[in-house]
Amino acid sequence: MFCFRKLYIGLSILFFMAQEYIPYISPETSIKEFTLKALLVGAVFSAVFSAANAYLAINSGMTVAAVFPGAVIAMALLRPFKGTILEENTARTAISAGESLAAGLVFTIPAMLILNIWEELDYLTTTAIALVGGLLGVVLIIFFRRMLVTEEELAFPESVAATAIIKSGQKGATGAKYMFGALGLGFLITFLSSTLNLFKTHVRGVIDMGKGLLTYVNPSTGAELKGGAKSSYLFYDTPYAGGIYLGVGYIIGPRLASLTFAGALLGWMIILPLAMFFLPGLPGNVPIGEVEGALTVQYSIVRPIAAGAMIVGAVHTLYKMKASFVTGLGTAFKEIKGGALRIGKKIRTDTDLPMKYVAVLFVIVAIAMGTLYTILTASVITGLVSLVVMILAAFIFVAISGYIVGLIGSSSNPISGMTLVTLMFAAALMLALGLGGSVEGMAATILVAAVVCCAAGIGGDVMQDLKVGHMLGGTPWKMEIAEIVGVAAAAPCLVIPMNMLHQADIIKGGIGIGGVSLPAPQAGLMALLTKGIVGGGMLWILLIVGILIGAFLILAKTPNVMILAVGMYVPFYVTFAIFIGGIVRWFVDRLLEKKGVFGEKKRAAINIGVLLASGFIAGEALMGVADAGLVIGGFDLALLETPLGWPGLLVIGLVMFLLIYFPYKHGEKQLAES
Repeated sequence: MFCFRKLYIGLSILFFMAQEYIPYISPETSIKEFTLKALLVGAVFSAVFSAANAYLAINSGMTVAAVFPGAVIAMALLRPFKGTILEENTARTAISAGESLAAGLVFTIPAMLILNIWEELDYLTTTAIALVGGLLGVVLIIFFRRMLVTEEELAFPESVAATAIIKSGQKGATGAKYMFGALGLGFLITFLSSTLNLFKTHVRGVIDMGKGLLTYVNPSTGAELKGGAKSSYLFYDTPYAGGIYLGVGYIIGPRLASLTFAGALLGWMIILPLAMFFLPGLPGNVPIGEVEGALTVQYSIVRPIAAGAMIVGAVHTLYKMKASFVTGLGTAFKEIKGGALRIGKKIRTDTDLPMKYVAVLFVIVAIAMGTLYTILTASVITGLVSLVVMILAAFIFVAISGYIVGLIGSSSNPISGMTLVTLMFAAALMLALGLGGSVEGMAATILVAAVVCCAAGIGGDVMQDLKVGHMLGGTPWKMEIAEIVGVAAAAPCLVIPMNMLHQADIIKGGIGIGGVSLPAPQAGLMALLTKGIVGGGMLWILLIVGILIGAFLILAKTPNVMILAVGMYVPFYVTFAIFIGGIVRWFVDRLLEKKGVFGEKKRAAINIGVLLASGFIAGEALMGVADAGLVIGGFDLALLETPLGWPGLLVIGLVMFLLIYFPYKHGEKQLAES
């Protein structure tokens, strides 16, 4: 009798041999890869980039991928010690874990402060959440690695770009001087502006547009009803004087930067003036026509409206990606189901961590998380329900995250939307368990969302890194351990900068994270929904207005409503600077094309700007955290009581010049060499 199974196995072997991918370093080549120096570099800079991205996410609601700067740092620091390309890949893999973990944690856990559940972030609990969420992301994505990294339909655009940078670095062109130079300049800018108080980072105010007699007309009778004289005001704010947000705009590009700024114009220049015009006054003798009054109106009225628009934007983003979600889940289940049919001799470049170790790590993570939930909610049932929700949501969204990163890259991965769905489901379960209105119910909701957000963020990051390793010839199990090292290094460090920023803002007279200075937009949305669903007491009309605005923007075919809503939420000086950075990127693109620089040469030139932008972001963010430490310690190094306004314009001009000049000169150089 003819055996179809043998035929299937034979054809599978032939197919596998025909499709075998030949990486940059062949599977048979044995070179240094998993070394102590590579892991040390990865661990240290994973912690550094986690702190920088925590600062950035709290202030702007965005993070930037560390895959490019991580590759440059690995090359620059390991090259003098004769580091191989695979050692550099190991270090870069660990470095990039910190950025993703920061995004997952900062998008969620500050909601505990905003809801006044904690006065400051609990160090042990927050570190445990970050560690468990990160490890869960690494563990789950291992199940899907083999199929996703070899899926021909997945372009992995950022992985391909990172691989190109690493390969070009083998010729000596690491680009480290641009990034480290910008990092030093970023340090200096923040030191001069915030620490020494020599110049203002932005100038804001309210313009009195004059008084007018407000006349109402009764539509039924046509009679005019004379109202009182009303004052009208227009808020203004200058762009941030530094490179951090200009750098973000340069990295995300003109399209997303313009969408963010459009949201700022809608929130700060349309909704805010209307609210100030119609409000009769503010409690506490706060004048509407002054900066404090304008910020109070924006915080209390415009922000909830922006949150409603963010909800619609998040749901719409997930809906648009429904086909990708279904495909990603189908791929995941297919990989698990087909695991037993894998045949052939294992090769170095296709060997994951042994499944028995992965299973043990998963059980440890589950037990730790179940115990933590039970302690925080003071209920075994609630703790177990929270654990089940966390595991199911993490499994689904890690698989989806890995697929989407392969499709469009990690920068466009809708982590916030996935977390939002998880949070709303968890909040509904808390109500079903009778925890409505309780602090324990709100805490459990936020913590479930935090673990899932960390897991999904790390899952996408790991998949992107594994694809880079697949193309370079890295060993998967060694890279998976490097990711675990990166998570373990970043998790204990993330709480510190967030608590420092929170405390320093309170000392300066603010309210800490969640206030005007530290908006934490995604965490603010999580807090708003948790309070509304579990805690009760939400002013629903403002949220509904935001939802309707978001629906209108979707009907008008606005490309990314959630990004636009973030622009409504964060400070105007942030989005203004991001917009300028996006315009600079557009200008550099046009300059290079006009010069005749296209294709790989253009991408290489643009990457010089990305490295400069990454340096500015890291330098200013880290100095910002250090400045918060000085404030907490009581060290006042201010040289001027009233900082100057005009030097900020010079700083903006300098950063713009550098972001234009060096990419353009690099493009010219490549043309001359060719």
